[in-house]
Amino acid sequence: MKRQELGVPAKYVRFMLVGALNVVFGYLVFAGLTRLGWRDIVAVPVATIAGVAFNFVTYGKLVFESLDRRSLPRFVSVYAGLYVCNVAALRALARVGIDAYTAQAALVLPLAMLSYVLNDRWVFREY
Repeated sequence: MKRQELGVPAKYVRFMLVGALNVVFGYLVFAGLTRLGWRDIVAVPVATIAGVAFNFVTYGKLVFESLDRRSLPRFVSVYAGLYVCNVAALRALARVGIDAYTAQAALVLPLAMLSYVLNDRWVFREY
């Protein structure tokens, strides 16, 4: 059976694979900086900024076939919005007794799906 027959668009599969690459990149930047002696309080924001830039290029080129710089502010705002959603959901799940590790694991797929929809329909849409 082809992916399309299962109802999973090839673009979504590419998005998830590129997302895994992006996670590895962000972690390696953080790990490299801390290995060089940077304090985590500095390494985290630097790795985050580097990660967002890398993610914009990889998602734009490998998934959505668009590197239009006009999309960058929307891309950054999606990342900021997803961060807020993630923190709010973690806090809500903690209030009902779910530990942070389980809650974050449960949020990975819904947040990835939301990220895909926002990037597909708003960030990388054609002008």
